[in-house]
Amino acid sequence: MGGPARQLLTAVLLSVLVAGCGGTVSGQGSYLRAGPAVPSSTGTPSTGAPTSGAPTTGEPTESTSAEPSPTTENTSTSAAPTTASATSAPPPPSEEFDSQGWVVESVEFSSDILGNFQGIARINNTADIPRSALFTFSLFKGEDLVAALIGSVTEVPPGDTVTVQLIGLDPFVEGPYSIDFQVDFTF
Repeated sequence: MGGPARQLLTAVLLSVLVAGCGGTVSGQGSYLRAGPAVPSSTGTPSTGAPTSGAPTTGEPTESTSAEPSPTTENTSTSAAPTTASATSAPPPPSEEFDSQGWVVESVEFSSDILGNFQGIARINNTADIPRSALFTFSLFKGEDLVAALIGSVTEVPPGDTVTVQLIGLDPFVEGPYSIDFQVDFTF
């Protein structure tokens, strides 16, 4: 067994392990690298409080809608620094999400069809050799762990950025989140 089947089996087994260890956590992990992710949705803005400033590319944004929200809520964050406006969340620290030569360029979280967390991340291999890895994204609201999502990559060429599917078994909870990124193992 190899390739995608091995990746899927590894991801499922680790997600079961992570879900079994979930619960309330006092404090946040040592790899905490960004401020809260801000929920975003599509639709017509409401006539509520006015906003000031225009979002920049890659910046988490928040919009409200007079229409019912869709069944899939997206929450995303970018590792790039952002500029704060009077109504936006505080910008994340200038540090990137990085660990062991893997750098997260962007990550997005949403609800899957069963109401659980899922996500997509763009991750760059900064090493000078092809590598494989298993990643964990832990999401916190305050000091409470609300979700752990895992993803894996195989044989990523040096300097390449790949899209990583993240799976989780925790029920989806709207943000904002504090995010802890870690590389569980890499080879």
